Amino acid sequence: MGFGLYIHIPYCIQKCHYCDFTTFDLNHVVSMKQYSQLIMSELRSRAKAINNKNVTSIYFGGGTPSLLPAEDILAIRNEISAVGFNVAPDSEITIEINPGTVTPAKLDLYLESGVNRFSVGVQTFNDAYLKTCGREHSANTSRETLRFLEKNMLNYSFDLLFGLPNQTQAELLIDLNEMLTFSPQHVSLYNLTVPMHHKMNARRAPDEEQAEMFEIIEKHLTAAQIFRYELSNFARPGHESKHNQLYWSDAPYWGLGVSAHSYTPSVGRWGTRYWNPTSYKEYIKQVSADATLTDPFAFLPARQIEHLKMNEALTDYCHTQLRMMRGLTIDLFEKKFGSEARMLLMAKAEKLIQKGLLLNTASGFCLSPSALPIANQVFFEFTFLPEEIAFSTH
Repeated sequence: MGFGLYIHIPYCIQKCHYCDFTTFDLNHVVSMKQYSQLIMSELRSRAKAINNKNVTSIYFGGGTPSLLPAEDILAIRNEISAVGFNVAPDSEITIEINPGTVTPAKLDLYLESGVNRFSVGVQTFNDAYLKTCGREHSANTSRETLRFLEKNMLNYSFDLLFGLPNQTQAELLIDLNEMLTFSPQHVSLYNLTVPMHHKMNARRAPDEEQAEMFEIIEKHLTAAQIFRYELSNFARPGHESKHNQLYWSDAPYWGLGVSAHSYTPSVGRWGTRYWNPTSYKEYIKQVSADATLTDPFAFLPARQIEHLKMNEALTDYCHTQLRMMRGLTIDLFEKKFGSEARMLLMAKAEKLIQKGLLLNTASGFCLSPSALPIANQVFFEFTFLPEEIAFSTH
């Protein structure tokens, strides 16, 4: 089983109009240099209680991690090894970057840090839509950054945003065709998601047309040998995100930094989720506390810890496994939850197979093509209630 580290870098030049992540501007009371020191303090204080020291992926996310001085990225990466983690040569190390924020000097330090994957927040090549989103970069800046990455023969993922206010299918095709003039190894799709009364919900294409947009994207990516391996992620064979697959595979990960989340399936009967506070003041206070030798998060307040109940773990497991095109493996499910849970699972699955929403695979079942646009309806059927699992006390 893999194990990943996620490092949250919350600084941004601007906060995008659709963003709901914890981010701060560059003039925040805590400087980027101070924040890097806090990340390393968190590593030192809690790493000794993390049992799994073999890291398969490191992900610098945000925010805009490429705004952090590259020297700090290198320092954090070195600290990861210094506190005892083993980062294999084939580990995936990703950094999210915004167009225009990477220079040749930064790149040298990233490569020295072992970064081997860049996630580029292009979103769209339409300058008017970039402005609508509150993005600071321009389409030309995106083009320059992509050319820079390709000139240096670097592995990168492309973020494509669609379903924007006023956006037509023809305009989406322009974005898509230009993206494919470059050579991304991975593409992450984002259908704009904002609250119902958000100003960006006005003048958007109807849901049916947005679904057609997704179909258009999938058709073009598949023709370019970039295949769907998860509901919203596509990759050339061998370039699927190792880190994101941890989230969908019931694997452990440790999130560092303000508001970062962690998950350990081995703590508690059915796994435990933890998260850091969104408040810098509270984060600083908690980072300075010592971890125990058995549980690195035991000192966190109860509001930041969730010991999963069996029905919650069952629900999470099914929802995340079914996000992947390979689907759910029944034997692995039974190994975690037992034979009686397997019987409950299969009773639900058989009904959906009969409706054509699930397909049998060699090892279990997966979403059918007709279910992909309505995956949430399938997930609803795999939402387990406490009263369904009275056997869990056996």
